[in-house]
Amino acid sequence: MFTFHSVYHAMRAEKLLDAAGVTGKLIPIPRALSANCHGLGLMIALEDRERATTLLAGTGVCIEKNVVLSSKEL
Repeated sequence: MFTFHSVYHAMRAEKLLDAAGVTGKLIPIPRALSANCHGLGLMIALEDRERATTLLAGTGVCIEKNVVLSSKEL
């Protein structure tokens, strides 16, 4: 899961990755990652993590966190 500094960056990341063939799903940030529970996170398949990070580098999208979540954290 990627978290972002703003909803704008989350939506932009989803659009850029989708155009590159990396499927993701925007979801509210889980409490385990943020005490204030605001914003959106982008869930992607674990096998797409490195590719997504590379694709977003240099796009202006500000990634806050890039973490692997267990099903308990969702």
